[in-house]
Amino acid sequence: MISQILPPLELIEYGIPAVLVGLVIGYAIGGSSRLSILKRVGLATVVCLVGSLMMSALLYVFLPVTIQTVLFGIISFTGGYVFGTVSHWSPPEVPASKPHVIFEPEDDEEFDREIDKALGRDR
Repeated sequence: MISQILPPLELIEYGIPAVLVGLVIGYAIGGSSRLSILKRVGLATVVCLVGSLMMSALLYVFLPVTIQTVLFGIISFTGGYVFGTVSHWSPPEVPASKPHVIFEPEDDEEFDREIDKALGRDR
């Protein structure tokens, strides 16, 4: 279907660079375990749109750019990004639970003594 919109040579000229750059960026972001899944999806949206538009702007120097080629660039970049992310996926880090100490004093005087003791003050 896409070959009906664009000639095969333009598919190669606009598709290959977008797929390769999307693959590299997706590989890098997919391996970042510090990012949550929600942040990765949001970052994917921004990166795919901005990256494909930048690719179209760079290719404009050498090739004529039309709406069809920009849309094909967005699809190609997104496909490369998804493949790169899936191929280097690392699960998000689960934050370690912090231990909590709960002190339930019998009376307020004991609580005040424990606070003073913890702060290094003598009574």
